[in-house]
Amino acid sequence: MIASLCLALAPTLVDSTQAQPQQPEPAAPKASAKEANASTFSYTYAQLELVRGDADGFSDGPDGFEISGSYGLQSNLFVFGGLSFLNGDVGAASVDVDTLEIGLGYHQPLARPTDLVLGMSFLRANVDPGSDSNGYKLSAGVRHEANAQFELDGSVGYTDFDEGSGDVWLELGGIYRATPQLGLLATLYTSDDIDTISLGVRWQP
Repeated sequence: MIASLCLALAPTLVDSTQAQPQQPEPAAPKASAKEANASTFSYTYAQLELVRGDADGFSDGPDGFEISGSYGLQSNLFVFGGLSFLNGDVGAASVDVDTLEIGLGYHQPLARPTDLVLGMSFLRANVDPGSDSNGYKLSAGVRHEANAQFELDGSVGYTDFDEGSGDVWLELGGIYRATPQLGLLATLYTSDDIDTISLGVRWQP
């Protein structure tokens, strides 16, 4: 009996189903160009690093500290700069090397959560005893968010001063975010002329 009723009602059910067109599923909202171009990272921060170095011509050091920072602008641009104060021994003489850096950078998301970062900067070095020297630095690198607390950075670049040949360098670093505003960082810098290891803190609003 139930089977007969089902067979009898089948044409009606089919017609009823065909008579009611299926509603199309709403399309997923497309990300705006601004959202697609948004970076995972903040480019506004200040940091302090303790530096331990080994350089050509130095029998000890140079060691010291560096204060640096960055400020994010519109259109994926940012300005950055820093002051480093290093001291080491060249033979029996104690040598101070103070360097000022001011630059402009550009960042572009490659694929979340990784940014391409480009930079160029002006350098002013004062060597005591010695003389002042001007130079420039070019760099290209990436920032990668490994997870919510760890960031990995890597870059290559070229530095040149008025006196002396240019220097190609490699820099690798990592940041542990203890809080959303405070991070602990470590950086390894190596080139033909100098190798350094830096430990420090970064604060971002």
